[in-house]
Amino acid sequence: MDFGHYTTQGAARAADLVNTLQTDVGFDRPEAVPAAAEWTTANAERLRDVARHLRRVFATDDDAEAATTLNDLLRGLPITPRLSTHDDKPAHLHYAPDDADDVTRIACNATMAVTAIVSEHGVGRLSLCARPACGTAFVDTSRNGQRRFCGPACANRTHVAAHRRRTAP
Repeated sequence: MDFGHYTTQGAARAADLVNTLQTDVGFDRPEAVPAAAEWTTANAERLRDVARHLRRVFATDDDAEAATTLNDLLRGLPITPRLSTHDDKPAHLHYAPDDADDVTRIACNATMAVTAIVSEHGVGRLSLCARPACGTAFVDTSRNGQRRFCGPACANRTHVAAHRRRTAP
């Protein structure tokens, strides 16, 4: 499933933010703040707050709960939708103000991408890995929208463990 270039990129960024929140590094070191021009404690805290909201959306299977969480997040962001035609690209939406810093731009784009997916497809396309020890956020771009694991490694581990439980003496 192709959600469109900017939605797909923004949703992947949202999953990255959620996954950074779950790592040992968190947002406490410069390399954890994606594409931000300057790492500061304030920028890290802003992204951490966005990631917490987005994690709730990836973790729920209730569209109404996701809508409430996204609306709370949207209220706190300076979303300014407009069409842009820079760099000889076809017209596309930008969400952050022209003068926004990188953290605001990341927050706006990730939030709007997740919002677009939820509004058009429901929360079923946004998930946390079904392997209990994992919990990695991912965007399901599969044709049938039935993906349960973040990748083949987690799927294989889960299926092998289930097989071993079934065939154990």
